[in-house]
Amino acid sequence: MKIKIIILSMIFLTTIGLFTSYGLAQTKTIHSSLTLPLASGITVSVSRVDPQGTREPSDDIWSADWMGDLDFGPLQTVSGVIGGKKWVALLGKYYYALDIGLSGGVADYTKTVNVKGTNFIHPAGSNGLKKKGVITAVVEYFINFPDQEGAKIIGKETFDDGISISFADTVITGGGKTYAGWPRFYIGLATKDPEATVPDPVDAEVFTPADPAGDYACDILVTYF
Repeated sequence: MKIKIIILSMIFLTTIGLFTSYGLAQTKTIHSSLTLPLASGITVSVSRVDPQGTREPSDDIWSADWMGDLDFGPLQTVSGVIGGKKWVALLGKYYYALDIGLSGGVADYTKTVNVKGTNFIHPAGSNGLKKKGVITAVVEYFINFPDQEGAKIIGKETFDDGISISFADTVITGGGKTYAGWPRFYIGLATKDPEATVPDPVDAEVFTPADPAGDYACDILVTYF
């Protein structure tokens, strides 16, 4: 199961010099300026994350600068009992993090970035990754750079619905402080875990042994507008 990514896509300082000539104090003002342009586009950095089969983020293994497809396999069989009924699901071994950066300047707070699935391929009789793939949107920020990182949850949607983050939402305030964050999108398979930090959407579906055999694929579309 493979997925590829498509990307569409005054400060014034015054210095005063003071010198003495023939016993007389004189001043001279030298002007300095800097202009910060708005960003002309975005960059996308991909990390593959191995949760090692646990729900504890602290033991996740991150592989930054991932250059390959977003391959969730091999799927792992997980089972349990809820309300006296046994359930079986096929869960992905990996999930992925897409960190959105800016190119050419600073954040334009009127802009938004959207991530969704497109060009779906799956066997007949299945919704495929349209409903079995989920995207979690968060704003990451440093509370104490570079050691302590915080996160603001925006939401979670299926691949076919997609989800957006406005750059206006990347400014985080709290405790009398303001933090500048950046958009991050987690790409993974639905689990329908009732204890998940961010529950799956109501219409999300898990892979099960009842799903038809075959290829499941799509593209992940990242749009900056």
